[in-house]
Amino acid sequence: MNNTIKSRTLKLVITAVMTALTCVVTVYVNIPNGVGGNINIGDSLIFISASLLGALPAAFIGGIGSMIADFVGGYAAFAPFTLIVKGLEGLVAGLVSYYAFNLESKNRLSGIARILITIGGMIAAALVMTLGYFVTSLILNNGMIKTALTESVGNLIQGAISVVVASVAVFVARLDTVAKRYLYVCKYPQDKSEDKDNEGREDDIDRDV
Repeated sequence: MNNTIKSRTLKLVITAVMTALTCVVTVYVNIPNGVGGNINIGDSLIFISASLLGALPAAFIGGIGSMIADFVGGYAAFAPFTLIVKGLEGLVAGLVSYYAFNLESKNRLSGIARILITIGGMIAAALVMTLGYFVTSLILNNGMIKTALTESVGNLIQGAISVVVASVAVFVARLDTVAKRYLYVCKYPQDKSEDKDNEGREDDIDRDV
C-alpha cells in the first residue's frame, strides 16, 4: 500500500471522526454567551478540519455534522440552512488554508505568513457563518431584524472563540505538522518525487522488519 492510498484512507477516517465529533460537541458542549443564547465550539472543529484536511472534507464535516446536530438538538427547522451555512464555512476556511499550504510548499510564503493567512481564512469563514445565520434568522422569524442582529452578536462571539481554539490546536499543538506529514494537504503534482522518496524509505523499513 503506497503513501497516497494510506493518506486517502486516513483522510476518510478522520473526516468521519470529525463529522461525528462536530455533531456531539455542537449538541452537548454549550456555554451561555451573555446575549440570551449559547456558544458551542463546533466551529473550531470545522476550522481544524479545514486546516488539516482541506476544503471539501471541511465542507462535508461542517455541513453534515452540524446539520445532524440540529436534528438531534431539536432545531430541525434550522437543519437545511445549517447544511449550507456550515458547509460554506468549512469550504471557505479550507480553501484559504489549502492555498496557504501550497504557497509555503513552493517556497513562495513563509511559515508565519502561512499561519496568518490560515487564521485570516478562519475569520472570514466565521463571518460567512454569521452572515448566513443572520439571513436564516430573517427567514425563520418573519424578517425580525432585531432578533437576527441579537443572534448575530452571539454568532460573532462563537466564531471568535472558535478561531482562537482552532488556532491553538493547529499551530501551537502543531497539528498542521502532522497533516503535512501524513495527509499531504500541501502537495502539488510536482511533489511526487518526494512521495516516491517517502515510499522508498517505508519499503526499506518494511524489508528491515
